[in-house]
Amino acid sequence: MTEEAKTTGEKLLALIPGIIKNDFPRKFIALSFSLLVYFTVQAKIGVESVVDNVNVRVKMPASLIMLDDRTPKVSVRIKGNERKIKQVSPSNLEIEVAVDETRFIPGEPYTLAILPSNVKTDIDGVSIVDVKPSQLTLDIDRTKTRTVQVRPKFTPGAKLPDGYTTGKITMNPPECRLTGPVSIVDRIEYLTTDPIPVDNTTSESFEYKCTIALNHKAIKISPSEVIAQVEIIKEFENRLYRAVPIRLLMPPEEKNLTAELITSPHTDITITGLKTTVEIMKKDELKAYIDVSQFEQPGVYSVDISYWVDRQGVSVQNIFPPSVQVKMIRR
Repeated sequence: MTEEAKTTGEKLLALIPGIIKNDFPRKFIALSFSLLVYFTVQAKIGVESVVDNVNVRVKMPASLIMLDDRTPKVSVRIKGNERKIKQVSPSNLEIEVAVDETRFIPGEPYTLAILPSNVKTDIDGVSIVDVKPSQLTLDIDRTKTRTVQVRPKFTPGAKLPDGYTTGKITMNPPECRLTGPVSIVDRIEYLTTDPIPVDNTTSESFEYKCTIALNHKAIKISPSEVIAQVEIIKEFENRLYRAVPIRLLMPPEEKNLTAELITSPHTDITITGLKTTVEIMKKDELKAYIDVSQFEQPGVYSVDISYWVDRQGVSVQNIFPPSVQVKMIRR
């Protein structure tokens, strides 16, 4: 070793405090033993950590059901070796707590206690210290099953072609079974389907598989789908024309007879036809008349009222009165 290196080493040694230089080997052994004891104790005692958002699986009796479909979550304080602790996540912790049916009171919230013993983990060397919150307040109700009618629902705002409408609509099956909380099931008067598609090109009857529309996870529906048989028919409409004039078809001149109405010279006529046709029909397109050309002698006669219509697709459904009194007299 050169003189210069020796001098540098002595200078560095001089910087070390005397409390460390004096009896250094014994002090080094003591420090090593202390560190060994520390890590040994730490491994036995362990460290603590909190795992948040741990799911709680609530085990329900068959006769009860939870109104809230959200999964309860809690925080779990765990203890163990630091290396083991770092491996723990919410997926490594399992909590299952059963509801005691004998403690259920209808209309009141149910208090569910969660103990450290309810928490299980698949990682060895980790223990459960406590759970927060240690109690959950649950909305619970009795389960009930009843049968409810199914009604069809069509695409909102959709219209069939002019002159067409829906006829008979058959649901198969016509009813579904509901199972769920009494407080909800009893309020449901009927079920509706998801919208059945129709538009201005739908002019024939059809079948459609429908899903039942009910967005509540606490309710189970059986079956969840039905078949709708939709009848599409031409849309007819009735219309009443009042005080339609009655015309007379007179006998030929050689009979030397004429006629006069004794009763009202008007009648009321009800027609039927396609809605689009009836809506544009005018009164003067409808004619009422009586034929008196058949009579040979003067007198008073009862004659049925006849008619004709100047528009196709329209027919007469009713005439009132159906007949009138007419007097035949010599000219």
